[in-house]
Amino acid sequence: MITVTYLLFALFVGMIIGGFAFGNTTVGIIGVVLAVVDAIIGIGMTYFKNKRDKEYAFEQLFITPRKLQNLKSNPQVTETFTIAELATVVVNLLDAIQVLPPTDYLYLKKIYDKYQRDVSHITVTFREYLSYCDKIISNYDMVVPYYKVCGSSELDFSEWLEDDKQPYRKRAKNLIDNGKLFSDEWKLLNLKFYKEFYETDND
Repeated sequence: MITVTYLLFALFVGMIIGGFAFGNTTVGIIGVVLAVVDAIIGIGMTYFKNKRDKEYAFEQLFITPRKLQNLKSNPQVTETFTIAELATVVVNLLDAIQVLPPTDYLYLKKIYDKYQRDVSHITVTFREYLSYCDKIISNYDMVVPYYKVCGSSELDFSEWLEDDKQPYRKRAKNLIDNGKLFSDEWKLLNLKFYKEFYETDND
């Protein structure tokens, strides 16, 4: 929606230039008024979007670690998370934008954004929490080297598996390009990927 305001602003600027250039002051003045209104709307929308993002980031920074600590302290206790919350915890986008090629970052961001729209809740123990996180991580890892974007150097040993993951990544990126992210075809590919690279770690 914010992009629309940018496009409209360019249109209104064109009205201003065209109106005054051809001596039609009425069109020029209308263009000025519309451009000002459009700019105000755009600024307002950006402010509220950023405000929501900051509030969500603040929530993740303080609430999520507290819930995790509670899970770790007692194997029987449960906590409730959204899928979006889990998807945020397991990836570091600041690292990603610095270390990934731009195209790979965009693939990662598409998966991240898709998860952010999933606000369904799950109530889990710590073991179940780790299992859910592994499944989310496997989707990220299926398009980019996860050890580069996890926010930790402890997974650098995973680099030796990278060559084996390339065929999966090629197919996964092709699915994203064709609008099939999280489609049945994607899920089947991820199931194979998960079994090959993740399931053995949990056995």
